[in-house]
Amino acid sequence: MFFDIEVKENGKGMTYQGLLKHTNLAEAFLSRIHSDGEIIFMDRKGKYTNYTYEYLWKRSLVYAKYLKDQGIEKGDIVTLILPSCPEFIMIFMACQITGAVPVSLYPMMSLGDIDGWKERTMKMISQVKCKHFFGTHVLKMLLFENLDELGIQAHDVEKINQKSEELEYATELFPSSEDLCFLQFSSGTTSDPKPVMITQKNALINAQLMNDTIELPMEKTKAVTWLPLYHDMGLVGTFIGSIIGAQTLTIIRPDDFIRKPALWVKALSEQKANITVAPNFAYGLCVKRINEKQMQGLDLSHVHLAGCGAEAVYKETMDKFLNKFGKVGFQTKAIVPMYGMAEATLAVSSSRYDEEIQWKCFDEELLAEGMVFETNEKQGKYLCSLGKPLPTYKVEVRDKEGNILPEKHVGRLYIQGPSVFGGYYKDQLKTEKAFSKGMLDTGDEGFIYDGEIYIAGRAKDTMIIRGKNYYPTIFEESLTVIRALREGRVVVASSYFKESDTEEMVILAEVKNEKYLEDTTELKQLVTNIISASGDITPKQIEFLAPGILPRTSSGKLKRAAAVAMWKNGTLTGKPKTGFRDRTKVLGAVVKNTFSNAVNTAVKRLRTP
Repeated sequence: MFFDIEVKENGKGMTYQGLLKHTNLAEAFLSRIHSDGEIIFMDRKGKYTNYTYEYLWKRSLVYAKYLKDQGIEKGDIVTLILPSCPEFIMIFMACQITGAVPVSLYPMMSLGDIDGWKERTMKMISQVKCKHFFGTHVLKMLLFENLDELGIQAHDVEKINQKSEELEYATELFPSSEDLCFLQFSSGTTSDPKPVMITQKNALINAQLMNDTIELPMEKTKAVTWLPLYHDMGLVGTFIGSIIGAQTLTIIRPDDFIRKPALWVKALSEQKANITVAPNFAYGLCVKRINEKQMQGLDLSHVHLAGCGAEAVYKETMDKFLNKFGKVGFQTKAIVPMYGMAEATLAVSSSRYDEEIQWKCFDEELLAEGMVFETNEKQGKYLCSLGKPLPTYKVEVRDKEGNILPEKHVGRLYIQGPSVFGGYYKDQLKTEKAFSKGMLDTGDEGFIYDGEIYIAGRAKDTMIIRGKNYYPTIFEESLTVIRALREGRVVVASSYFKESDTEEMVILAEVKNEKYLEDTTELKQLVTNIISASGDITPKQIEFLAPGILPRTSSGKLKRAAAVAMWKNGTLTGKPKTGFRDRTKVLGAVVKNTFSNAVNTAVKRLRTP
C-alpha cells in the first residue's frame, strides 16, 4: 500500500517546492526580527526570561564574527554540546549565517556516568571529524585532553558572551537550499548512532508541513517545549517549527522537566500555549509526579495540539493523563499521535488535531503472523493510529522479499519525501544500505489500516521465538500495570540460550525503589502471569534492576540490544560507573565558576553608582 500525496493549491497539484517560503534557516530567522515574536526561557523556579528575535539575531552575529575570526568556513563541521539555553540558539544560528554545519550532542546530565558519557561523546565527535568544539567552560575542561588528542580546538561560550563585535553579513552568503543545515545523530536504539545529513530544504519543508497540519495563524500560535534542542524532536519540531509558524516559544530545560514535571503544565497554563509535543513517558510522568496542589489554578483548555511521538503510545498512559488533566480543561481531542525519525528530518505522519486518538484492538496472535484483524479487548492489544503520511510523502509496506503489501498486512515501512535525508555523513556504505528502490527503509514494522499508519514495533527489535514473531512493545505495555516497576523503563527482548538451543524471552526491568529488590519472588510471578496472559509465551529470564541502570539514547529511549548485551556479559548490575578524577574535576569547576560569578556580580554592584 502506498500514498503519494500532492499539496493542493486552488485545486491544482503542486510540488514540495511550493512549500518553501525561505531558501535557508538564516533567512527565515532574519524575517522574524521585526515581528513581536519571542523565545522565552523558563528556569527551574518557574521564572521567565524573554528574548526577542532581534536580540537573538544580533547576538548570533557576534558568534558568527567569532566563527569567522577562528577561520571557520562554509561547510566546516562544528560540534556543540550545550543545554537548551539562549547560547545554543546563538551558536546554532551563527553557523547558519556563516554556512558552517553544526552537530549538537547531548550534554552530561549528571555525575553518575561520566566515563560512559565521555566515551559515547568522543566516539560521535570522531565520526564527524570536526575541528572545533563549543560548550560550557566545565565541559571544555572535562573533554579538553580528548579533544586535544584529536586536534580539535575547544571554545567555551562564557568567553564568547563577553564579546560584542557583530559580523557584517550579506544575505547572498547564506547557504543554498541544498546545503547542509545540520548533522543529527540518529537515536541509536538498535545500533550505534549515525550522523544524519539534513539540508536546509529538508529542515524547512518538514517544519512547514508540520505547521500546516496545525491550521493556526502564526500570530495565534504559542508553543511550549521541554524537549532538548540538541535532539531532532526539539530542534526541528519546536525551535525551527516556531521560527516558521509560531509567535512565541517557551523553552524549559529537559533536566528541569524531569526533576519537576509540573513546570511543563505550569508553562502551558501561564503562557496560554496551544501547542506542545512530548514522548509517551512524559505524559505518564506528569500523571505520577504532579499532585493536586500543583494542579490548582491550572487552565489547559487552550491547548490545541499536544503531539505524542518518538516512542510507542500506550492507551493506559493516555487514558490516565486525559482523566487527570481533563479536570483542568485539557481536551480529549488535543492528544495527537505522530510518527517520525531523524532520517526523515523529523515527522512522517500525524493524526488530526481535531479528533480523539483512534485506538483499535487487534488480535495479537494474528498480528504476530503478519495479519491484521480487529478483536475485543480481552483477546487483543490496543494500537493507535499515527495518522496519514504528510503531504508529498510516499509510504509503502513491504514483505521480506520487497513486495508491496496491501492494507491490513504487517511488513517493513519504507518512505520517500522531500525531507528524507541525503545520507549518513561520510558513510556511503550505510547510506546505500538504508535505501531500497529509491525509498528509505525505516526499520519499523507496521501496517496501513483505513489509510493510516500503525506501528507494531522496530524490525530489529522483533522477537522470533520458535518461528513466531513477537513485538516487545506489546508486552512492555502490558507490564505498565505493575506499580513496582518504572513505567517506560522495561525491556522485553529475546536472547539465545544454549541449553534450549533457541531464542527465549528476556525481561529487564527497573524497579521504582531498591526495596523491591530485597525479595523478588512475588514480583517475578506477577510479571510471568501478565506476560503469559498477553501471549502464548513464558519469559525465560526476568531481571529486576535498580533505577537508572538500563542504557538509554540521547532522547531517553531504551536501547534494547545494548541492554541485552550488557546483561549477557554481566555489566548490567549495580550503579553506573563514575570516573572519580573527572567527577572531582567537574565539581571543582562548578565551585570555581560559582565563586567567580559571585565575585564579578559583587564588583559590578560596587561600581554601580
